[in-house]
Amino acid sequence: MKDQETPITAWRDLLAYNAEVVYRIERELKAAGTIPLSAYDILIELYQAPEKRLRMYDLSKACILTKSGATKIVNTLEKQGYLKREKCPSDLRGFHAVITTKGISAVRKAWAVYSRCIEAFFTSALSTTEHRQLAAIMPKLRAHLPDNFMAQACSE
Repeated sequence: MKDQETPITAWRDLLAYNAEVVYRIERELKAAGTIPLSAYDILIELYQAPEKRLRMYDLSKACILTKSGATKIVNTLEKQGYLKREKCPSDLRGFHAVITTKGISAVRKAWAVYSRCIEAFFTSALSTTEHRQLAAIMPKLRAHLPDNFMAQACSE
């Protein structure tokens, strides 16, 4: 059992850190009167996409959300005027989510808070060497996951 203590401790610390940092970021965004992190996640993908639009499948894949999770957030953001849906010209059954001017403003306002949180809760806590180590470790962990994860998640 001793051999398993270090990985289990690291795993629990990773989960605890993730939960706490997401909570803190959400709290900071709310206090500043900006959009929540889940909305930011959707809108930043659209903001950075070519022509500021993505098909719904590609958006849910980019945000690591289930299809139903992405659809729910997109529905809310559409009602609030942060994005709109447009028919996909190459596939008349499909839709693009397109960020609006209001959505772009919301992303910029949230980024001012979010970037400070990244610095306070992540960047400043690690050395340059540790950033490099983590940058090497995380893709290795993600590459170890089964290939069909996103296809499965996007179909839920």
